[in-house]
Amino acid sequence: MTVLVPTDFSANSRAGIRFARQWAQQQPLNLLFLHVLHVARPPAWTQKQFEAQLRFELDAAREKLAAFAASELPVGQKRSFVVVPGISPDITILDFCRKRRSIDYICISTRGAGKLDKVLGTNTGNLITQSPVPVLAVPSGYRTRPIHKVLYATDLRNFTREFRRVTSFSAPLQAELDIYYAAGERGQPSVADAEKLLSRFRYPHGFRLHLSDYAGKRKLLDDIRKIVRLLRPEVTILFTRQSRSVLRKIFAPSKAETLSFELKAPLLVLKK
Repeated sequence: MTVLVPTDFSANSRAGIRFARQWAQQQPLNLLFLHVLHVARPPAWTQKQFEAQLRFELDAAREKLAAFAASELPVGQKRSFVVVPGISPDITILDFCRKRRSIDYICISTRGAGKLDKVLGTNTGNLITQSPVPVLAVPSGYRTRPIHKVLYATDLRNFTREFRRVTSFSAPLQAELDIYYAAGERGQPSVADAEKLLSRFRYPHGFRLHLSDYAGKRKLLDDIRKIVRLLRPEVTILFTRQSRSVLRKIFAPSKAETLSFELKAPLLVLKK
């Protein structure tokens, strides 16, 4: 399995590398480190001059990337390094993933966002709302610990398909699985119906149900925040819809994107 780990060489970006290292200790992975390099072209330069400078800076960046990642990785960890020219990191990463269909996950640090950034988007936020490849957003303050517990918050829509995708992540890690469901929205199963439905599923490492009937009295995001604080999972998993309009994204950001800026533990976001 291949995990793409983007970095901009900042101290904050080391969190994504630290999580990837822990992940690789529990499951065989090929870690592919990526740096997006912007090289400005002075107006007076010829195309030949610019191409020569670009080659020089790409080579220098590859050496820096290898050294930067190696400082966080154990000897013998399978790894590779790529530097790609580009202006916007998120757009460049999305394009890279479209060309490299072998990438299974993106593991990237997030350091939160100010009010303006939450409207205009951040690199991690934009990946969460646009990437067909699952995105693992790792808080910049992340400290390494074994992945023993995974929390999956579900609305029970397409549950069978989502459950397979969730367990394909958690089972190789031999992690316990907590499943959280809050009834209340129109057309959703009741708590009793949800319990009956979920009892049919099996998971080799066991899972626990956490069912709530909030009936619209509280914000669902607040409930998810509380259950995360209570259970303290190593990874929280959400699915998000990426087909929302631009205005809806501005005035009603996805729950997954919002949580990626808040949680103290990594958040794995998959496309519905």
